[in-house]
Amino acid sequence: MNNQISTTSNYRITEAAGRFFLYDISESGLNHKKPLPLNRTGYDIARLWLNEKSEEEIVKELSSQYDMDPEVLGKDVRNFFSDLQKKGY
Repeated sequence: MNNQISTTSNYRITEAAGRFFLYDISESGLNHKKPLPLNRTGYDIARLWLNEKSEEEIVKELSSQYDMDPEVLGKDVRNFFSDLQKKGY
């Protein structure tokens, strides 16, 4: 995982109206980041990350769960973390 992403203790996932959202609990006030909507795969990646799983562990668990090639899923996981970083998470 990318070391520039904040620690997992800063984040929570919530479900509302059948959708998942990642939000930063370390921020407050008017300039806080808006919750980030997640699709099901994003939710699964974020859930494992928040449970302190490494990128390798996330890929292993989800490739088994989704019956996907670990290389393909590894790219998806890296893209997920890259997107988080681009969005300021």
